[in-house]
Amino acid sequence: MVQYADGAVEVEFKVPDWCQEARFGVKEVIACKSRITVDSEGKNIHSRETRKTHIWLLAVPLDPARELRGIRLSNNSCIHVFALTLAQ
Repeated sequence: MVQYADGAVEVEFKVPDWCQEARFGVKEVIACKSRITVDSEGKNIHSRETRKTHIWLLAVPLDPARELRGIRLSNNSCIHVFALTLAQ
């Protein structure tokens, strides 16, 4: 959600899984040929998995004529935000 001084606007933030191909208008920033995985049983066993992964760039257009008060992201622990930039 984008929160402007005169009211909030619902904006749908869609980001593909980091192991999928680009969708939803994202751009690839970083691509790797493999990833390190950890076992799901909590035994702290690490292994390298040959699977292409990505870090995506998602640009969300804002209305420059309105005063921005905030941006609220969904409560999704699978999405990690590494940087946020506001630029004109």
